[in-house]
Amino acid sequence: MDLRRKGSRKLDRKPHATLSDRRARGGVIGGKGYGFQAAYIISRIPLWLADNNFVQFLQEGAGDVDVRFNRADGEERWYVQVKNHEVKVTEARQVLAQFREMDVGSSGTYTRFTLACPGLTGSLKQLRAAVEELRGIGHFFRPGKDPILDNTWTDLDSLVHRLRLPVGTDFLADKVYFDTDLAGLTDDDSLRDLFVGRLLRLDICASVTFEEATRAYERLALRTYQTVRETCFREQVEAIIWEALGETEERLLPEYDDYVTRIGSVIADLGSVLTLETALYLTRAILEESPWPRERIWESCQDALSRREVCLETLLFRARVECYYEMEDAVDTLEDLVNACGSRSEVLEEAASLRFRLADDTARRAHDEGRSGVQAEFDEASRHLRSLYKAEPEAAGSRKAEIGFAQDMFRQAESRE
Repeated sequence: MDLRRKGSRKLDRKPHATLSDRRARGGVIGGKGYGFQAAYIISRIPLWLADNNFVQFLQEGAGDVDVRFNRADGEERWYVQVKNHEVKVTEARQVLAQFREMDVGSSGTYTRFTLACPGLTGSLKQLRAAVEELRGIGHFFRPGKDPILDNTWTDLDSLVHRLRLPVGTDFLADKVYFDTDLAGLTDDDSLRDLFVGRLLRLDICASVTFEEATRAYERLALRTYQTVRETCFREQVEAIIWEALGETEERLLPEYDDYVTRIGSVIADLGSVLTLETALYLTRAILEESPWPRERIWESCQDALSRREVCLETLLFRARVECYYEMEDAVDTLEDLVNACGSRSEVLEEAASLRFRLADDTARRAHDEGRSGVQAEFDEASRHLRSLYKAEPEAAGSRKAEIGFAQDMFRQAESRE
């Protein structure tokens, strides 16, 4: 904004601004106020995201926080100095001098300098009001032709002179901003509520719940508190938010509760009315009939299953269901089964068989995720079978064809690694 140019005082030497300057590294070196800086960033992230031109921010860059926007008319960078207390005139002079030195020492880098703090003393409140008034009317009135603009400028000039500020009125009007609604940032609940309220006002988050937004706040807070002098891009911020929001599973609608009730009834009857084979048959039939993902229905039934006495029957039931559908917890359930009842030959044979059923899927997942684990899966199945050989040689002998097939399959999976 070019309201009116006045000559500023000449400096004895031109400052040379660098990122390694000790004053630019105050939070990294001293650590004071760092938590408040992170809180400030978290509270402003929804406001930055509301601006489609927002690109990235950097904590402890040249300023406490540097923010970049890519506008249609060029790049815009903000230099933000954050204070965790009310700022008085003496400290304001130091901050403004730092703004001026950075502007001269890195000419053209920053388009806005912001002092962010919980509050200003009386005379600085007057300064802020005068600057914002001048900035507000500047585009409407004509410099040198409309007395109201010239008079406003003169009043601000007088205030700058009286406060003995190290910058001119033109610099204040063009580049200096004050951000002072920070009183609640020292309290986690207040910071969270501020973030959530601002996030929910974004059009893309209109349908987000308070719980979902709270989870996004927690993820961003952790990332921000742990990251200093590392550029954070808009895409990274959005990814953190959407990942947190996406973790909320779609809720079961009341009309689908019947599927949970029906399986719960099967589990309740297991061992008293139903045989293991009948219970497994009924459970599979119900899960396959469900319009919802079977994992969702099964997870909803886990509480009923966990209340039952832990015995061979219930462990086998759970292992068979989870292995049949290759659910995520299937391998862990097999381990529980073997650890609890591994002295029984039928358990070892069942565990080996279910291991082989899961092996290819487990091996492929390990390969896709870049993990080792193919050999480990085979070793576990082999261990069950070796125990089975010792306990029931005839039963184990009848599985030789299956063992040979599994060995070939594991060799192929290992070659993919």
